[in-house]
Amino acid sequence: GCNIPDIDVVVQWKLPALISFFVQRAGRAAWASGQTGLTILLVEPSAYGINL
Repeated sequence: GCNIPDIDVVVQWKLPALISFFVQRAGRAAWASGQTGLTILLVEPSAYGINL
């Protein structure tokens, strides 16, 4: 992994293969003690089997 300081927002595009991958990436946001962060998951409709 990479340790980049001062990350407040993580944006994940597409569902990861494993939920543990998502948790790992989401944890990059504000990982220092006492900080808060935001993780956004963008999922395309095809992931739900929806044809728009």
